[in-house]
Amino acid sequence: MLKTLRPRSYSDVIHVGHYFCHDFTVVMDLTDLDDGDPTPLVDFAAGLIVAALAAPAAATESIVCASDDKAASIDLLVGLGLDVVSIARATVAAGGKTWATDASGEQKIAVGQAFEDAEKLIVDFTDEGVSAIVASLRLFKASEGEDFVEGGTLRVAGVGAWAVTCSGP
Repeated sequence: MLKTLRPRSYSDVIHVGHYFCHDFTVVMDLTDLDDGDPTPLVDFAAGLIVAALAAPAAATESIVCASDDKAASIDLLVGLGLDVVSIARATVAAGGKTWATDASGEQKIAVGQAFEDAEKLIVDFTDEGVSAIVASLRLFKASEGEDFVEGGTLRVAGVGAWAVTCSGP
């Protein structure tokens, strides 16, 4: 639904907020302002938009996997309690090089695809242009009572492949 409002002063923003909170698309016609300065009203509208787009912070935990000889490793920061796999950050180290989803690595990577269920976690990382797979992680999970283990393989294109064991959630 659309609602056009013509506020005359900042005290009229209560009406803007009311309609916005009731899922109206609000159009503000600012041509009839008493003092002629739209800045406070525009700031208020911007604040509404920021508040509407805000999302609750996701709980995260780190999964760290490494080969027995420490020649290769991967550190994942994963979101917990979500219906989808959420990789917040990843750093891969192998062959003396590092790749990361943030600025901490020598080369930037992106999460190309990810899948997780109760038995496995599969993640492919691509180059920044999403044109080639740079690294692939395949983890298998097992638990018995309070015991939990996670391990699998890490492959880095052009560098090598390793069996890895993991610690984390």
